[in-house]
Amino acid sequence: MAVNVAPDVAPIGVVVAMESELQHLLHRVTPVRELRDGPWLDRVVSAGKVPLIALCSGIGMVNAAAGTEHLIGRYAPRAILNYGCAGAHRRDIHPGDVIIGDGTVHHGAVHILASGDEFFPGKDYEVTGEVVASTELATDPRLRNLAIEAAEGWTPEPWPKGLNLPREIEQRAPPTHVGRVASADIWTQFH
Repeated sequence: MAVNVAPDVAPIGVVVAMESELQHLLHRVTPVRELRDGPWLDRVVSAGKVPLIALCSGIGMVNAAAGTEHLIGRYAPRAILNYGCAGAHRRDIHPGDVIIGDGTVHHGAVHILASGDEFFPGKDYEVTGEVVASTELATDPRLRNLAIEAAEGWTPEPWPKGLNLPREIEQRAPPTHVGRVASADIWTQFH
């Protein structure tokens, strides 16, 4: 059963993996109430007149999917945002940089070939004659463009000095990037 928070306005859902990531939002909004629903702690908050439902789903794609489905089923939100802290596979992206996702890739769907090479299938592909659904999802272009527009002229706070910034990287104001975001239940590292 859907529960409407404000009868005239559908809320925006926010899903993050860890409590430490959720704190970035909770310090900037007005708490309204908390609701416990099974494993979920729904934090109903407001950003001005905009109702939000903030949810810490736990780490991993299954937890994120389950938390997202919970918000959809219970609150019928007009949009769901996901954010968090992550690593990067591009050397020009540093700690503190902001990434606006224009799609997501299921990194865990990598195929290790007999040669030892990695192959990411991306779009629909076939295994023994059966079509397997895409491991890549596009972002809603309207929402992506709104995020890009909102970020124009905004500079995030610099990454704190001494907090895991590699020695060879010079401190700088973090820029905003637009690109694909990889999601997986495994830690990855490229050299």
